This record gives sequence, structure tokens and C-alpha cells, in this order.
Amino acid sequence: MVVLLEDDVQGPPSFAYCNQYADKYGLDQEKTPVLIDPEKKSQIFYESPVVSLSVITNRKGVITYKDEVNNAGAFAWQLRYELRTMCEELVEESDIVFEEYIKIMCLDYDVELP
Repeated sequence: MVVLLEDDVQGPPSFAYCNQYADKYGLDQEKTPVLIDPEKKSQIFYESPVVSLSVITNRKGVITYKDEVNNAGAFAWQLRYELRTMCEELVEESDIVFEEYIKIMCLDYDVELP
């Protein structure tokens, strides 16, 4: 999930802006929804006054990446890295019955595992 606090001109983000953001970063909103927080209530969780802060959490809610990123390519790379890490951890934690299912699920996110 991506939560936007502002648009590019420091105004409240619109739903159209969310769609543009998803397109810019190559996000499939069926898998990674882009949400808005125009009141910036979620900012308290990230210990930063920077609005252009990019934060990625793992499936347990632990912050695995936090940086001010305005480069679509760098952020997309980091997001794919974190997804691959998550998928690898899922395979390691699962038993053999679910391993193939997890690999298929990861492929749905375009993350190919060995």
C-alpha cells in the first residue's frame, strides 16, 4: 500500500493524482493500492517531517526502507527488492506444501524465485 500525503505542488492529493502516481512508479493498484491521507495523520508513524518520504514495510509492519526519494526508477527498484525479500522469507518460513503456492503468488508480483 502507498499512502500519499501531498501532490507535487504540496496540495492535498486527488484520486486522479493517485492514478498518475501509480502509473509513474509502475504500481498495479489491484496489488499495491495508492491511498490518500490529506490530513497527514499517518506521518506520526515515520518520525520524519519530510512529506516526500518513501517508507516500505514488510508484511509484519516493520519498516524495512525509509528515504526521501523523488526518483521513480530508484523507488521502483527498492520496492521490487523488498518484494523479493518478502517472497524469499515466505518460502523459508513455509513448509513444502505451500512452497509452490508462494512461488506462484510471487510471480503474480513479477518476482521470480529460484
